[in-house]
Amino acid sequence: MPTERYTFAYAEQLAFDLESLLGTHGLAIARGSVLERVCLSVLQTVEFSKRPPDNDEEDIRPEFRALIGLADLAANLVSVSNSPDFGVLLPHLQLLNEGSPLQNVRTRFDDAANKLFELLVACWAIRAGQDVSLEPPSAPGGGSHPDVIATFEGERWGLACKVPASNNPKSIADLVENGARQLVATPSIQRGLVVLNLRSVVEHDRYWPLQGTFGSAADPAVYGVFKDRRVGIALANEEVQSILRTVSEEIAARGTSDLASEALDIVGVFAFAHTTLGVEMSIARLQPGHPTGDAWIGPMPTSLKVRYGALFEPHSKATEAAVNALEHEAALNPMATIEAGIARWPHPAK
Repeated sequence: MPTERYTFAYAEQLAFDLESLLGTHGLAIARGSVLERVCLSVLQTVEFSKRPPDNDEEDIRPEFRALIGLADLAANLVSVSNSPDFGVLLPHLQLLNEGSPLQNVRTRFDDAANKLFELLVACWAIRAGQDVSLEPPSAPGGGSHPDVIATFEGERWGLACKVPASNNPKSIADLVENGARQLVATPSIQRGLVVLNLRSVVEHDRYWPLQGTFGSAADPAVYGVFKDRRVGIALANEEVQSILRTVSEEIAARGTSDLASEALDIVGVFAFAHTTLGVEMSIARLQPGHPTGDAWIGPMPTSLKVRYGALFEPHSKATEAAVNALEHEAALNPMATIEAGIARWPHPAK
């Protein structure tokens, strides 16, 4: 299982790189925007990491989740900044000042944040394929076409991006069906994939729990941690697979895959879930007043991404290769613990 270690300084540098990239294209981080608050939070969190406190006085999870989420978006954008397709991203970049840029936390009723997920998927597509187009966020027609179109394995693919607001399988299946109809309505593509962001579906606190209350002597706050991160990874993987199983049953009952035709193959659903895992870690205290060998023992925030391609059967090796390439690029993150898989759904009987 691929993993990468990183430094807080690198996360800080990515925040500055994002600001510089925006400036190159005539954009600035707006005062009072969520993006500004997140960037300032990253800088404060980096300073916090240099001097672990004697006692936690407030919940640190939102700040570390912000650091991880912003670093992921910045790393994706910087990685494609020299691509000839980068220009298609510019209209979406303007939305960074209008909604939450974080794709690893629960966000409700934030259309700009949903559009920024399209931006993230387009970054994956630029690295995995070629000749990428991204439907402008204000395109006429109310989103009647797939958000991202790209060439993978010599074929034109449409990627319909959807962000469920709950784990209700019927609601998620509605989004999948809506995405499938967008794909069918686009004659320029040969393959179609519905891409789900489960940021508002997965139970983020399950992977970095907190019990008790800050400031309470009777019931002090205590973070839950995983001594073995593999346990947390397995839990997250199972949660995503469980969600997809219930959705697949609803999709099969509706015959959603029957919307496909000889001209268009709807290959399935790609699920993406990014969360933060609390892993036990010991950090030496270097501040004056602490004896040599003294250490802060607590949760080390760990970026965890589950990417799962659920493909209808039958499908070709080229189709599976294209989805595997998309999975690989979705993992781009200097702070990533990566878990992925391919499941196969049979086409519902006609």
